[in-house]
Parts: sequence; structure tokens; C-alpha cells
Amino acid sequence: MDETKENGENMFFKVKLAELVIGVKCLYGETKDFCREYLTDEESQDFNVAISRKDIEAECKLATSNPDKERDVERYSCEYLERLALMRKIADHLPEHNCFLMHGAVISVQGDGYLFTAPSGTGKSTHVSLWKKYIDGVEIINGDKPFLRVTNHGIWAYGTPWAGKEGWQKNEGVLLKGICLLMRGKENRISMPAQEQVLPFLIRQIYYTDNPEMAGKTLELLDQVMKQIYFYKVSCNVSKEAALCCYDGVRGV
Repeated sequence: MDETKENGENMFFKVKLAELVIGVKCLYGETKDFCREYLTDEESQDFNVAISRKDIEAECKLATSNPDKERDVERYSCEYLERLALMRKIADHLPEHNCFLMHGAVISVQGDGYLFTAPSGTGKSTHVSLWKKYIDGVEIINGDKPFLRVTNHGIWAYGTPWAGKEGWQKNEGVLLKGICLLMRGKENRISMPAQEQVLPFLIRQIYYTDNPEMAGKTLELLDQVMKQIYFYKVSCNVSKEAALCCYDGVRGV
């Protein structure tokens, strides 16, 4: 059954992200196409979100408040801004379902999941592409904004449509084995950092809602991740050896 409904400027459809069925009411058909890999016709819904013109205006104002992005605002279409608003609206609900959005790239290596996170511009995508090129059995689940979900069976990372400029995404989930904190370096090194080094790094890579209760829930979920997942501090350059060094480190070679 096709759940899409159009009425003037309104469109309704459902997506399934991180095993959650989400009803979406939006203004532009391009948004449905953007989510096409995640569309579902399941009857039940875990929650609904609706995007208004005020939400799109708010995204534009948010962009203009960032000096690094202000010059790009004129090329931002309403359709693009709606996709950002949709991401934010969904992310606001995620902590209620033991889930949160994290800035990073997720890969699957012979069925095991690894997340690479770093400040924008560090070279996260470049490093992931080296894994894909030089290491057998690597699949990229998401290139920029995966959803992480805390379950009774471990921490799972899921692909989403928000996949960065490369568009790396799969409508799949993978059991997370480790998180790599990437930084640029002239030499390739990998180590296991102390917990007090991990938290300040992660805090800057996680989406927080303005709702204090949900923000607190996000921190609780992050604490569970830190207790269950191995963390690696990776200093690397742009070379085949960088990928192999990191691979050997996380796989215990």
C-alpha cells in the first residue's frame, strides 16, 4: 500500500530508520525521494514529525549564524533545508527510543561495525575510502550521520539518508565493535585512549536536542556506549599504510 498522500503543499509518507517507523509530513516531494531507500508501508508508527515553513526558515537562520557557511546560504534550496529540518526533527525524538545521531562514518568489516569520527575537515571520508580500497570485505553503512541505538544485544549503528557529500549509505544496521577517534598525523599510530580523553572528543560529535530531559537521556546513552565499545585513538596520514595500520589495530592483528 502506498502511504504517500499529497494535498496542496503537504505530503505524508513513512520511513524506517534504526528499526523505528516514522511518519513524515513535509512540503516537498524531493524529500520523499531523498528518503527513498528507507520508505516503508508498515502500519504502525513509533512517532511522527511534521516540517513547516517556519522550520525551513529556522534552518536558514542557523546557517547564516555560522560564518563558515554564510557564503553558501544563497545556494541552499528550500528542499535542501527541509531535509536538514527533517533530520533535526527526527533526532529530537531518538533518545526516547534509546537512539541518537552521531557525526561519523560507519563501516562493516566482515560483519563487524566500526565508526570513525572526527571534526569536520579532518579527513574522515578520505580514511574510510582507503579502507574500502585496500581492505577486503569492507562495506560503508553511512558516510556522515548514522544513528546509534543501545539495545540489550549491544550497540547498533544504522545507515541514514544523511550521508555526506559522497552519499555513502545503506539501509542496514551493524553491531558496533569499536569507535575510532581520528586525527591528522605525519605517522600512522593507533592506541587505546583513557576514558577521560574519549568523552570530550565524543561530546562534540553528538546531536543534542534543546529538550533538557532528552539531552540528559542522550548522555545516558553515550555512557552505555562508552562502557560497551572499544575506543581507539588514530593518528594517520593519507596512505594505504594508514588504513592497514588502523585495521591491524582494531582487529588485533
